[in-house]
Amino acid sequence: MRDIGGQTIWELIDQGAPGSNVDLVISEGNCKVLKLSDKTGEGVMTMYQVFNGVYLMFNDFHMESCYSGYFVMARIIQKLLGGDRELAGYLTDCLVMAVMWCARVLFHSLSTSASHRATFAVLGNIRKRGLLKLERMPLGDVQARGSGELKNILVERVDSIEVTLAHVIPEVTSNVCVVLVTIVYLLMLD
Repeated sequence: MRDIGGQTIWELIDQGAPGSNVDLVISEGNCKVLKLSDKTGEGVMTMYQVFNGVYLMFNDFHMESCYSGYFVMARIIQKLLGGDRELAGYLTDCLVMAVMWCARVLFHSLSTSASHRATFAVLGNIRKRGLLKLERMPLGDVQARGSGELKNILVERVDSIEVTLAHVIPEVTSNVCVVLVTIVYLLMLD
């Protein structure tokens, strides 16, 4: 990890570099707990230094939105305040921020696209199987239900599954993976 004025980001947290609305609650060994607060609520970030320059962070936010300085932005501000006039360093930091933003947008788009493709394939299969079942039902049972009821089952009720399949399941899966990785990491520590 690049040093900023001889200090790492880990050390800069102790000095309040992450942002004006971020307070350091505790700093002990390879763990730091930061509290963020603004008019929309508050949040807690628990940060572990796994290796030099590699961090594991858990966030528990109860906020409508969170605006805080980013670490790269803190590095730029510190350079400005320190009188650093080297343009190449600023361009590198800006490039890092741009690449990270593009990566976030790219991976979010890929994840959303993949989950929706899989979801609509599943919904299509459910509808096809429902129609095959409808073909095998006795004609009296089909006529006893109205066409609106059958449409409601095949279209509306199947569509109601979309939110769960496309949004909830991928997010729960990623959250469970984070917990499992954390447990494995903690077991490796002890």
